[in-house]
Amino acid sequence: MSQKTDAYSAAVTALCAATGHPSEIVDWVLREGRMLDTGRAFLDALAVRLNGIGVPVDRITINMATIHPQLLAYTYSWRRNEGAAIETGIERSETIDRQYRESPFFRIYEHGETIRRRLLDPDARLDFPILQELVAEGYTDYYALPMAFGRGQSQAAVWATKNPGGFADGCINIIDTLMPLLGMVFEIHAARRLTATLLDTYLGHRTGEHVLQGRILRGDGETISAVLWYCDIRGFTAASERLSRDAVIDMLNDFFGCVGAAVERFGGEIVKFVGDGMLAIFPVDGEACAAQVEEALSAAIAAIEAVREVGPRTPATKRGRSPSASRCMSARSCTATSARRRAWTSRSSARPSTWLPGWRT
Repeated sequence: MSQKTDAYSAAVTALCAATGHPSEIVDWVLREGRMLDTGRAFLDALAVRLNGIGVPVDRITINMATIHPQLLAYTYSWRRNEGAAIETGIERSETIDRQYRESPFFRIYEHGETIRRRLLDPDARLDFPILQELVAEGYTDYYALPMAFGRGQSQAAVWATKNPGGFADGCINIIDTLMPLLGMVFEIHAARRLTATLLDTYLGHRTGEHVLQGRILRGDGETISAVLWYCDIRGFTAASERLSRDAVIDMLNDFFGCVGAAVERFGGEIVKFVGDGMLAIFPVDGEACAAQVEEALSAAIAAIEAVREVGPRTPATKRGRSPSASRCMSARSCTATSARRRAWTSRSSARPSTWLPGWRT
């Protein structure tokens, strides 16, 4: 055994001896758990191991604030008897903001509080809506606390059990001891997600994946077959001269939201935004491209319908100063052009995603 391994084992043993913590789970987190590909996989494995050493967790929630144009946070949730852990994105909205202020997360994030509620005590404080739901589902104990990241950032972890006696003091001690390690692991996953999100946002999904794979040298690229899809706003130049800056931005946001969602819904990928225009591709596998042409045409039809529906709701249209909704989609949508093209590093903007709303704990 090497001196390095001896020192590592001694450190783990010392940590466990000081806290009464089973060495196996600490060793697993440091050696194997942190190497798992996703936060969901780590949470699944962690829950199994905790129950295996006598910590009766039935519900775990890890909440992490993020930098994203549409999302406030990501939540990893594990529930006993519900299969694998799930990952949920929490959208920005007034409803979500209200739910946040009524949840334990507000106290954790804003005040750094640790919240413990023994749910079946005669004088139990059910001071959050989620606690009343948990009581109805048979939970007996609830423990929520901050999870420290680097640079002073704090996220949140929530633990709940249906064990008749709740969490014993020893179980709480184990959870407390694990929290710095969990912060380390989930910060790794948060950094990976942020990197992937930024690359996907500004380079596009395909090119972003290439960058993550290390294909960053000058000349790196690939030649692909694809249907090219282009659209823009007819009359945009004239309209932009008449409208205020905010009205123009609102119009562009509505337009790109409509056409971007349509492209991704039918399997395309946005390559680039050029002023009021958008270039997308529908990659072709093999020589035949009829299916991709149909998908591109379907995306164009869906985009036109979406723009017509959204158009009357835009502030500019309400004032009668924007191009008519029926003319927003340019007739120059090039949906049936099969071509050979080289993938290049291009700038892209954030695209609509489908996420489950809600601020759950």
